Amino acid sequence: NAMLITAGILFVVFIAAYFYQREQTAAGGVKFVEMAEGKQDVMLRSCPKSPNCVSSQAKPDDDVHFIEAFRVEGLKDPLAILDRIILSLDRTERVPSETKNYAHYIFVTRILRFKDDVELLFDEEKQIVHVRSASRVGYGDLGANRKRVELIRKLLDKEK
Repeated sequence: NAMLITAGILFVVFIAAYFYQREQTAAGGVKFVEMAEGKQDVMLRSCPKSPNCVSSQAKPDDDVHFIEAFRVEGLKDPLAILDRIILSLDRTERVPSETKNYAHYIFVTRILRFKDDVELLFDEEKQIVHVRSASRVGYGDLGANRKRVELIRKLLDKEK
């Protein structure tokens, strides 16, 4: 009897989370940071404190959130290559963006259909593409965002 009650409660929580996340809008975007001498730097949004996000712009000593940026030296149009790679993955769609050197994608999880956001920001000067992958709901992700970024990195490395 207690098992049925627990199962029922878990079911209700998952259903509530599902409908909650369906109403969430794309959580992406860049922010402009004022630098010295009146220059601006473009950055991806920071990860929340929860461990369901990785970003190459997190502090390198942040073992939970930091992940290396994609190195793209020698690749012609790296965002186009990454676009092709990402869209080849299951349950993925591109979010239209008018921001130069920025791309945003939504990944939908297989079973519960949760939405995760993957964002890319190309730094032409350093020849790297910053990446941020984050779950929209929940606290943990069982390493799904880190695994996703590493899969994209592996596929990108095959292009070099």
